[in-house]
This record gives sequence, structure tokens and C-alpha cells, in this order.
Amino acid sequence: RSSSGGEAKSTSTAAAPPATAGGRRRKQQEPHYDFAVVLTRVKGMPLGLDFEATRGGILVNRVKGEGLVADWNASQGSLGILRIEQGDMIVAVNGSRGDGRKLVEEVKKSGGNPQLRLWLRRVGQAPPTRSMLIASLLRVLGCVGGAGGAGHTGSRGSCGGGTGG
Repeated sequence: RSSSGGEAKSTSTAAAPPATAGGRRRKQQEPHYDFAVVLTRVKGMPLGLDFEATRGGILVNRVKGEGLVADWNASQGSLGILRIEQGDMIVAVNGSRGDGRKLVEEVKKSGGNPQLRLWLRRVGQAPPTRSMLIASLLRVLGCVGGAGGAGHTGSRGSCGGGTGG
């Protein structure tokens, strides 16, 4: 089973794109947001993605039923705003950016590393609200539902089943 962490960075776009020097409008950009996922590798467990290498990155065509990504997605609970989904674009792997072929090579060469850091872009959806992000984080930490802290949503240090120190 993978143990992972994630964060999101929202990017909103203007409703009407500004005019260019020739009076033409720039192509309107769809709403999108970027988010990071850290997958902890488990020996023998595949990533679990069908994908396509493109100029913009790695396009997720399908998340398979088993693998690191399926485990990550299952850990996201019902909100699932940081789940990896069909149509997401992986734009960076372990800090490296570039076209899809370069990123696929980065995934392959990083096989010995215990963690795989992915930066993804989701196009066509409005960015999540702050309260959605907080609720998702609390679910991942085990503060809402699940084992090791169900019902503990307010007290610092009272959720997640941490090891203590």
C-alpha cells in the first residue's frame, strides 16, 4: 500500500481574454489547476497508468485498477479533488519538466528512488476551494472518517495516527 502526500495550487483565468495589438482576441484559456502528488513506491507494484507522451507532458488516458496511482486515489476519500484522473497532464516528474518522452524517461530512471513526485495539471475544472483542500487533507491524514482518528477534526495533533515523538 502506498503512503502519499499532495497539495494543490489553483490558477484561475480571466473571463474575457485581452485583445492583442491587432484587435484580435487571444485564445481563451480553460480553467485549470495544478497539484502535486508524492507516491511512495512499493517493490513490485506498478504505477498503474495508461498514458500518452505529448509535447505538453504525459497525458493520463486511464488509471488502472491496481497500482500506486489506484492506491493514491483510494486514499483521497469521497472528495477526491487530488485524485489522478483520465485527462490529467503530468507536467513534471521529480522536479524535471519537459515533453512527455523526457518525463517518461525520468519515471523509468527514478525507479530506485523511494518516492515519485508528480506535478499534474487538470484542465476544464474550476480550482478547488480552500475548504475543499482542507477537507481533502484532513481525510488523507485520517482526521475525517477512516481509521486512526475518525471524528477528530479540530485539535492539533489529535488525528492521523502519527507515531509521536
